[in-house]
Amino acid sequence: MRRNTLSLELATRTEALVCTETVLFAVTNVVAILGNLLTFYAVHRNHRLRTIPNMFLIALALSDILMSTICMPFTVASLFHGRWIFDETVCRFQAFDIFTFGTSSLGTMAAIAVSRYFCVVNREKYPSLFKKQRSVIYIFIVWCLALAGSAPTLLFKNGSVEFQPGKAMCLYKVESNIAYSVFMHCCFITTPLIIITVCYVKVFRTVSRSNRVFSLENNSELLRVNVQEAKVTKRLVAVMVGFACCSLPIAIIDNIDIAHGEPILPRLAYLTYGFLLYLSSTINPFIYCATDKRFRREYKAVFWKTVMTSKLSLELATREEALVWTETVLFAFTNVVAVFGNLLTFYAVYRKPRLRTIPNMFVIALAVSDILMCTCCMPFTVVTLFHGRWIFGESFCLFQGFAALTFGIVAMDTMGIIAVNRFFCVVKPERYLLLFKKKRALIYIVIVWCLAFAGSVPPFSFEGKNSFKFQPGKAMCLYTFESNMAYTVTIECVYIAAPLTIIAVCYVKVFRSVSRSNRVFCLGVNLSQLRANVEEAKVTKTLVAVLLGFACCWLPISVVDNVDAARGEPKIPRQVYLTYAFLAYLSSTINPFIYGIMNRQFRREYKALLRKITFFRRQKGNNNSSHNVETMTSKLSLELATREEALVWTETVLFAFTNVMAVFGNLLTFHAVYRNHRLRTITNMFVIALAVSDILMYTCCMPFTVVTLFHGRWIFGESYCLFLG
Repeated sequence: MRRNTLSLELATRTEALVCTETVLFAVTNVVAILGNLLTFYAVHRNHRLRTIPNMFLIALALSDILMSTICMPFTVASLFHGRWIFDETVCRFQAFDIFTFGTSSLGTMAAIAVSRYFCVVNREKYPSLFKKQRSVIYIFIVWCLALAGSAPTLLFKNGSVEFQPGKAMCLYKVESNIAYSVFMHCCFITTPLIIITVCYVKVFRTVSRSNRVFSLENNSELLRVNVQEAKVTKRLVAVMVGFACCSLPIAIIDNIDIAHGEPILPRLAYLTYGFLLYLSSTINPFIYCATDKRFRREYKAVFWKTVMTSKLSLELATREEALVWTETVLFAFTNVVAVFGNLLTFYAVYRKPRLRTIPNMFVIALAVSDILMCTCCMPFTVVTLFHGRWIFGESFCLFQGFAALTFGIVAMDTMGIIAVNRFFCVVKPERYLLLFKKKRALIYIVIVWCLAFAGSVPPFSFEGKNSFKFQPGKAMCLYTFESNMAYTVTIECVYIAAPLTIIAVCYVKVFRSVSRSNRVFCLGVNLSQLRANVEEAKVTKTLVAVLLGFACCWLPISVVDNVDAARGEPKIPRQVYLTYAFLAYLSSTINPFIYGIMNRQFRREYKALLRKITFFRRQKGNNNSSHNVETMTSKLSLELATREEALVWTETVLFAFTNVMAVFGNLLTFHAVYRNHRLRTITNMFVIALAVSDILMYTCCMPFTVVTLFHGRWIFGESYCLFLG
């Protein structure tokens, strides 16, 4: 009769109560799954957490996850619908699973108590009894016993399992088979509880005795229970206490019902019964977080990394249009300048035999890595900034991450070789000609590239981990340092710390030698005795300027990486990460400017090439045509021909940039209409027609204007003038 009343109460709840109960159990379900999965991930991620006690915690987390994924959803559905909507087979299945996972959890608690007993009380036997393989066997035995004990419920006749509306779940009816119920209660509940009680009583007695002896003797050797094991024991006791707090009210309610032969308590008490049953599968991750600093650190790392990555992705995707264009144009312009500038460096060395020196071989090697960085990595970032997301798939993400890591290592190690070159040139010139011939310099460069490739390949072999991931704040794919700490430390030591140490030592000795040589020279020593001559000093200054430029770009990058590594997650604003990416690419852009400023020969070759690209030198006047035009036209022609060089470049660049943006923007309009079928409307047909006229205007007319502004006169003849008009 009471059971029918509970069914009626379940079916006739108010809508607010239905929503409250359903949401409460659903949230508990989700939190239980996520929390226990976090426990798995924390132990997988942190090798120091892979201990014997934590093996039992993982077994406990497994039973909690199974309880949350296999049993709890049926209860949530029943609370939502106000009745059991599944058939009898599913009901029997839920009851069997609840019984199995409950007994396995209690059995695991007993195994944990025995583990603590041997660890604290009989320490000499602990290493032999609780090895990793044996611990796995113990866990396996616990699960086998739980399954064996629960299996008979599947064989009993119909009626041994029923849906209990107060608890909103299917459970085994204790009165359906008294002998089996007494047996299960004795073997799978009473026995584990006795083992747990006895073991922890002995553990606390031993700990108390050890602490008293330690306080009297003040000798660390007398303390049998060390601090770490005491912390582990406290954490496991906290888990047991949490389990007991959930299970004790459940046991009381069961005993009251058995004593009265029917459910007599209010529905709220039975609903609390069901909630506590599932809550016991939810609270353990919170206990680990509260009692263990390492678990807490890993949980925070995962949480913040997920939240911040999502936040940065959202910020990237929802930028204002003006910001999208600003960032895209800035990075695209940097890309073009970097490629063009480094190609200029190639051409200058190719065109001028005097620039084909040993130091400039390393400069060319640096330019190669910069060009590859700009052609293999930067375009992906530009497109990502334009689209607001990564659109290229995982394979290209791996490629960009690998390329960025490789070319970054090459640049750093090439700087190290340059420093060694300067050291031998200035400090030990007698060995310089022997160690730095052209063939040997080429071999050194090849070795640097081989080492860089060898250092960048291992992340592809890491099992079960994608070491190169898209980082939305930086708009690029990069190696994630936490994916393999051993490899990360190796890279930091071998490919970063070692070159930096070499660079620092070499340049300190170089500047000391130069300073000493200058003092000797000032005292009247012959020029032939000055070891660092003026030309080499200029080369050294240029290469030091390159190093300083590299350092100015990479020092903030290193700071950001170290801050993220220390915090375990990206917590810095997106603007900082975008600056990170910009500086990484800027380091591949600035070197040609440094060569042009610091080296007269490079500067001369750059100017010559820029003039050659335009085919004709700008002339300052055109006296032959000045008599054939009107006075005002002559005046304007004269002003055009005699502008200052700064004004020439300003006007030319302004019109050229407008030309490029016009063509690019109108082509984007074509692409947008082509890609999105919803944009193919009648109105947009006129928009496309307008875009066609704009593209033709900027491809057929504007280039002539740009060239005319650069040369200061019309150089194309009358036919092209008619065409342009």
